[in-house]
Amino acid sequence: METIKHILFENPTWLLLILAVVELAVFAVWLRGRTKRAAVGLLIPPILAGGLFALAALVTTDREKIHQALQQIADDYQAERLESAATYLDEAYEGFGGDKASLLNVARQTRGKHPIKSIRVTRLNVHVQGRRAEAKITTVVHLGDEMGGGGYGFAWTLDWVQRDAGWRILHIDEPQSVVPGFEPGKK
Repeated sequence: METIKHILFENPTWLLLILAVVELAVFAVWLRGRTKRAAVGLLIPPILAGGLFALAALVTTDREKIHQALQQIADDYQAERLESAATYLDEAYEGFGGDKASLLNVARQTRGKHPIKSIRVTRLNVHVQGRRAEAKITTVVHLGDEMGGGGYGFAWTLDWVQRDAGWRILHIDEPQSVVPGFEPGKK
């Protein structure tokens, strides 16, 4: 089911390629006989492709919602705000940093000490199963020039739960320091 959602709503590239091949085949048939039936058939793949584009644009999957939330948290943290983190951390959060209030306090203190030029989320792998999800991400933090610049990579594993208000972070494992551009080692 997740594969079908991914192909239809998140990345319909393969379906669009299949429709392009079908369009070429129908065009070849039309060139050979120039029948009205083949001419009408030429309309079907573009109409289906338009519908597929509209479907992908209108439907936001759970995986996409989590991607958006993680990017919003990173953008806000870069801008010295923690509203998104406070919103997406579940009230029952326990994990890296302690509970929700403790983690937000640590984030506030850490952010105040280090001027950040940019934060990029370079790898997002989200696996959704029912009302639970696991996100494995890598972030690259570029510090300001007064801190020596440079990029520092961190691999994160976050457990999500779907509540009535939306997806919330239930647990975060302690981040691992990684070399930017390389996948973290498998355990």
